[in-house]
Amino acid sequence: AVEIEPAKIVTIDDIVATNTDGVAVADVERGFTYQMSAAMTTDPATVVPPQTIGVVWSVKGANSLGTTITDNGVLVVGGNESAESIKITATDSSVDPADPQSVRKFKTETFIVKGDPVPEWPNK
Repeated sequence: AVEIEPAKIVTIDDIVATNTDGVAVADVERGFTYQMSAAMTTDPATVVPPQTIGVVWSVKGANSLGTTITDNGVLVVGGNESAESIKITATDSSVDPADPQSVRKFKTETFIVKGDPVPEWPNK
């Protein structure tokens, strides 16, 4: 029998925001949606299917309830977001069975929030 060793995330190198046109952007805008992705280094370097290497996404520093991020890394910046910047964190979703209490790898990037506030609808 062939034994496949589970792949581990060694580092999470960069977090990238991609707009709906498929262009990587450095800043995010109020009222827009972005796909977040994380570049990772794994050990072994080649991940053998069907293993899934993933991250848990979180957003901090947002003031609007409309600013959210999904499990799949889809970031929605609330139209009424008043924060000047938000922090997006990607955290290794795997647990090392040999050391379940070990600190998981993570990476946090700060994104400047730009653009004019988008009025709430319906406008009162």
